[in-house]
Amino acid sequence: MRVAPHGLTRQAKLEGTGTVAATLDQMKARISALLAKAESTTHEKEREAFVEKAESLMLKLGIEAAELEASGERKADKIVEQLLEWNGGFSMVMPGFVTELAIGFGNITVLRSKGWKQRQLFTWVIGFEADVNTFVQLLTSLEQQSRSALKAFQEEHAEERSWMGRGPAYVQSRSFISGFGSECGKRLGDLRRRVQAEEPVSAGAALVLAEKQPQIDQWVRGHHTVTTPKSRVMMASHSGRTGGREAGRRADLGHSGSRGAVEQ
Repeated sequence: MRVAPHGLTRQAKLEGTGTVAATLDQMKARISALLAKAESTTHEKEREAFVEKAESLMLKLGIEAAELEASGERKADKIVEQLLEWNGGFSMVMPGFVTELAIGFGNITVLRSKGWKQRQLFTWVIGFEADVNTFVQLLTSLEQQSRSALKAFQEEHAEERSWMGRGPAYVQSRSFISGFGSECGKRLGDLRRRVQAEEPVSAGAALVLAEKQPQIDQWVRGHHTVTTPKSRVMMASHSGRTGGREAGRRADLGHSGSRGAVEQ
C-alpha cells in the first residue's frame, strides 16, 4: 500500500461525483450489478471480466471507507459476526471455501463448528460491518458460480463419470468445489496485494486499515472460546480438485476488464 504524500487523499482522485460518501454508494451499486451479470451470463470470458471488476471494486471500497473514517466524515464500523449454515453433500468443504476466501479478502476472521444434524456445519464470519457485508456478498456470488461451474464440469466429464461409482463421483464433485474456493482465495489475495500497492492512501487511512485485524482478534478473544478443530481425513479427487481450481482461476473477482481482475 502506498501512503500518499501529505495533503493528497483519495478524495482528490474522485471525478465529479460530489462527496466521497456518494462515491461509496455508486461503487456498491456497481458491485451488485457486476456480480449479477457474472451469475447470469453463459459466456465464460464475460463472467471472468465481471467477477474481476467486482472484486477490485470491493477492495477499493474498503480503502475509500478508511479515508472517510480517518477524516472524520464517517463513523467507525462496529465489529459484527454473521452466522452461515451449511447443509447437504458439500457442507464439509464449505467452511474451507469460506476460510480460503477470507484469507484472500483480508481483515475477516472465520470460526467453524459442527451442527447437531448430519452434514450440518456452521461458520461465523467476523469483521467490521461493511467488510462483512461485502465479503458475504462476494461469497454468495462465488458459491453460485462454483455450482454452475461444477455442472459444466460434470457435463464435460459425463462419460468418465458414467463408469464411476456413486462414491467416487461424489468425491470428485466435492473436490471440485474445494479446488474452486482455494483458487478464488489465492486470486483474491494476489489482487488485494496489487490494489494495495497501486492505490495511494493517506497516512490516517493506512493506520485505520492496519488496526483492523488486531481489533478483530481482540473482539474474538472476548466473545468466543476458540479451540483448534480436530483434523478430519477427507477423501479427495485429483481430477475434481484440479478442475475446480481451473474454474476458480476463471471466476469473476470484479477487477477491470482489461486486466481481468474482479473486485467487490
